Amino acid sequence: MTPNNFFKVCDEDDQKTSICNQFLCCSLCNIVSSIFSNKISKEIEHVKDGIQTAPEYFYDQEMQFYWSTIGYRLLAAAFALTGQYLIFMPLMNDLNWIPFIGFLLQKLEAQAVLAIAMVTTATLQFLVISIAWLFYKPLFAMAMSLMAGLGTYMVFYWDTLSV
Repeated sequence: MTPNNFFKVCDEDDQKTSICNQFLCCSLCNIVSSIFSNKISKEIEHVKDGIQTAPEYFYDQEMQFYWSTIGYRLLAAAFALTGQYLIFMPLMNDLNWIPFIGFLLQKLEAQAVLAIAMVTTATLQFLVISIAWLFYKPLFAMAMSLMAGLGTYMVFYWDTLSV
């Protein structure tokens, strides 16, 4: 394998024969492409009874894309929250070994871990959104960065305020 073929970009002709098809990155790209290929098409294929003007059609499409974007963001936040909660799950299981009060501490820690996971999930979501909108809407990106900064402040410095 030569270095020139190692980073070769696959096109449709050599997709099946190229070494690029074996790497994880290309597999992930192909999965994402197959998921979104039916969402965005190059042609408008629309059949509907009655009369519908072009602005009405494009408004309906815009609303459909808007709500699908909101749905994907909520799904990503739910997955991130679940993942971060599961990261701290072994800490909660270790508290069961404390005699008499272990189960009480575990319940309190479960709520604390959920709150921390919610704050860190929101912080990461705001950070990703701010990076995504940096060139298109810089003021919106700046507001999202401030929210991410506020979340970072809450995670690292909130405890020092209560002492």
